Amino acid sequence: MLFPLIFKQFLWGNDATADLAWSLTVAIPIILSGLLAPLIGAFLDASGKLKVFFSFFVILTIATTYLLGLMPPDARYALIVVFSIGLMTFNLSQFTYNAFLPFQYGNKKSALISGIGWGLGYLGGILCMIPVYYLVKDSKLPDGIMNYQTAFLITATFFLIFSIPSLIYLRDTRDYGRSALIGGGYTRVITTIKNWRKYKSIFLFLIGLYLINDGIATLVFFTSLYATGDLGLTTKDVFVGFLIVQVVGIFATIIFAALAERLGYLNLFYLSVVWWIVNSFSFFLVQSAMQFYLLAVAVGLVIGTTPALARAIIAKAIDSEKDKAAEFFGFHAFASRVSSVFGPITFGAIATATGSQRLAILSLALFFATGLLFVLKSGISEKLSTTA
Repeated sequence: MLFPLIFKQFLWGNDATADLAWSLTVAIPIILSGLLAPLIGAFLDASGKLKVFFSFFVILTIATTYLLGLMPPDARYALIVVFSIGLMTFNLSQFTYNAFLPFQYGNKKSALISGIGWGLGYLGGILCMIPVYYLVKDSKLPDGIMNYQTAFLITATFFLIFSIPSLIYLRDTRDYGRSALIGGGYTRVITTIKNWRKYKSIFLFLIGLYLINDGIATLVFFTSLYATGDLGLTTKDVFVGFLIVQVVGIFATIIFAALAERLGYLNLFYLSVVWWIVNSFSFFLVQSAMQFYLLAVAVGLVIGTTPALARAIIAKAIDSEKDKAAEFFGFHAFASRVSSVFGPITFGAIATATGSQRLAILSLALFFATGLLFVLKSGISEKLSTTA
């Protein structure tokens, strides 16, 4: 939430092109991570280097976050480039992390494991936000840029601390029988795409998921700008809102993931997407800081629940194709990253053309609703029942 404010109020300048420029700043690294993911995924399926690559991307992400706090503030374009590199490596670390899931505990209780992972991530976020909040709550840009940069040093340190358990204990339990790559990474993914009929339900589910992720990604990247811009809230108000999201997200993600083990992964997933549609209209209607806080509670209920359940559904759906797990997650990372730029770019374009982020926020409801239709039409429930 900090870098968007730094970008618009300090690095780029608070002018009419800021929203569109910010959307491109996040879109380019997302696309690059998507283009790299299939090649890396195919290599990981053949080489057994999943842990190595995961560690590499995590360390790079931590390093770039430290750099954001150490570089001179007047190196404006260099700071934007470093942020973009960090966003790219963070996306790649997520993709490699997700590829571990099908091999944990025999792929049982995937939703609960995924939910606990998301929930603990939010716990780390809360612990990190406490010192950062007191550091920047009264700081105004550009005068307070050093406090914002110190906040990045704190964030990087927390990221490092909370990454240590995964870096040490996470294991890939596959038996790798291949000593060389079976074709190029993109060749394997293209083959998977050509055989889309074999994986029709997975493909349709993924298309729907990409549209849903588009809406979520847009909210993540633009909420702080929307709150301080159209809503006129302070940095302190935004921090409180994000803190509420994190606190609610811890308990909601774990509770709903546990409920999903009883009530069905898809049933809870459908409910979470409908709730996102409600949230989209709520963002359009919100007027005050108190309403923003109430909306933060609503967002916290699903901010971790939706991706946690989606990750568990994918893991279950590819249970019979475990030797292609990293390839599937590589394709997923490729397609999801490439597709997820449409939401931020659409938001940025509408906001720039109309001068109103409030109108742009309505586009999110369309992404969520269309995504839900694809998921409903995918037939993924039959695929899950055959792997249960």
